[in-house]
Amino acid sequence: MSIKRASRVWRVWRCIVCALALVAAGVANDGVVMTPYLVDRVTAADGTLLSKPAWSPLTTATDPATAKIVRELMVDVVKNGSGARARVPGVTIAGKTGTAEVGKSVGTHAWFVAFGPAGANDTPTIAMAIILENAGVGGRVAAPAAGIVLKAALK
Repeated sequence: MSIKRASRVWRVWRCIVCALALVAAGVANDGVVMTPYLVDRVTAADGTLLSKPAWSPLTTATDPATAKIVRELMVDVVKNGSGARARVPGVTIAGKTGTAEVGKSVGTHAWFVAFGPAGANDTPTIAMAIILENAGVGGRVAAPAAGIVLKAALK
């Protein structure tokens, strides 16, 4: 693959991962998808806050009742299903595994989207997506990788 083509492929994957993270965040936020930011805040060298983006809704993807159902189903995926390897002790995690076939002679892409904490009375603080190219099955490889990120973020 040429460098130019690899760069295009990387841009597409980066967009897909961000879009999947926004899907997870929208479910976590009762169906409202917020405008994404890559920088949480800008500070001076001494730690003084210089700027912080104001969170604003981007779109409403679904109603709160539907988001609640999807949230419950995603929690079940981690508690009892293919996302079990993303569990974080003491924290309810919602997630969805996936495996994408990309060709007959190429390994599948493994992916996982998640958010947490995701208990009925929790306010989620992290939403994420991960895609591991040609790595296998989502529940076997992407969920454990996501679990590492979730554990670190939810300390």
